[in-house]
Amino acid sequence: MITASEPGWIGLFSGLSERQFRRPVGIVRHRGGGAPTGGREWALPPEDRILW
Repeated sequence: MITASEPGWIGLFSGLSERQFRRPVGIVRHRGGGAPTGGREWALPPEDRILW
């Protein structure tokens, strides 16, 4: 499975370094992207959703 917890996948699929990838993940979390807003909860954490 492709996951952001494996640093090698981040660069391969996003073209970003691990450090650069943390910035958009932080923005998504800050804006509430990690919390469900109704309906079913996300099966993947924000890092993996962004990577996909």
